[in-house]
Amino acid sequence: MELSQSLFFIFMRSFLKLPLLHLALILITFFFSCVQPLCHNDESIALLQFKDSFVIDKFASYEPSAYPKTASWAQGKNRDCCFWDGVKCDEETGHVIALHLNSSCLHGSINSASTLFQLSQLQVLDLYDNDFNQSQIPSALADLSKLTYLDLGWSGFSGLIPSSIGKLTMLTYLSLSQNKLNGEIPYASGNLSRLTYLGLADTPLWRNGPPVKPVSCNACGARYRL
Repeated sequence: MELSQSLFFIFMRSFLKLPLLHLALILITFFFSCVQPLCHNDESIALLQFKDSFVIDKFASYEPSAYPKTASWAQGKNRDCCFWDGVKCDEETGHVIALHLNSSCLHGSINSASTLFQLSQLQVLDLYDNDFNQSQIPSALADLSKLTYLDLGWSGFSGLIPSSIGKLTMLTYLSLSQNKLNGEIPYASGNLSRLTYLGLADTPLWRNGPPVKPVSCNACGARYRL
């Protein structure tokens, strides 16, 4: 204890002997390190463009607790996207690693040109309970190669599941439930060897049966939720 106090007093004496200019520079550096946004500017812009591609419609979500999370996304005083509702950043790198936009009253179409797919560090993407206007699931999801959690359930998707979803080899959770999907589960989904959960409840593709060579779930030990 006495040694620690001695070291502290030695440090303070040395610090106070620094020229005023050096002290000012240290304080200025410390100040800007505290107020500098954690969020990367390009990711902030990508999120705002993603937000602007939809309209807020209270009827786009079914959950009673639904509210428009993206309403808090704006430049200006609240310019650090890491503090926006539904957004989580890595505390060290500042990259956006999670989007929790479930039940966010989002209405509109989405495709592979969406700026959402510029967020290459995303690990969690939750879009459950929105209305994407019968869009097909974008093949550009494969660009989010670090995803471990993907929930597209009850969000107004239709059409085929893109085979590119098989490139998301880090996935442990995948829900496509309550969408108007058709066709078959892509053969490439057998690459999802880490899956522990696959939700396909009330999707027409489930009634079509698995592909000829079913590798998607038996091979990876996933459990279906029907």
